[in-house]
Amino acid sequence: MTSEKEQLVDFVFVLMHEFGRGDFLESASREEWLTYPLSGIRQAANDVLEMSQDLEGKDLAKLDKKLEELNLPSLSNMRVKGYRELLTILSRNKIRNEDEWYVVKSYLDSEMLHEQQRSKAFEISNAFEFKST
Repeated sequence: MTSEKEQLVDFVFVLMHEFGRGDFLESASREEWLTYPLSGIRQAANDVLEMSQDLEGKDLAKLDKKLEELNLPSLSNMRVKGYRELLTILSRNKIRNEDEWYVVKSYLDSEMLHEQQRSKAFEISNAFEFKST
């Protein structure tokens, strides 16, 4: 079974190629990416999730199938996982680390939150940023 790091690196590589951004990956090989910290790879995965937010319907189903055939998490499941993580962070009312901050930030940059969630996410994001400076 592959590690979380290996799955996330492969997930990022597949999505970057799908979105015509393979040139971004040419600067470093898969093996080099695997030497990076897991937190950075999680951030890259969150970035490609954000890039894919407009992908829906048949295109989403086609990409999900491709990812599943490669034994990688589907884009749909990764989206749900991120949203579940966001809800956990919001209910805790606190961002604990940079990885969680990136999750909150990606949802703040999207149109997916209703006003109450957006307000809470903004509040705890600002608190984390203030504490970090």
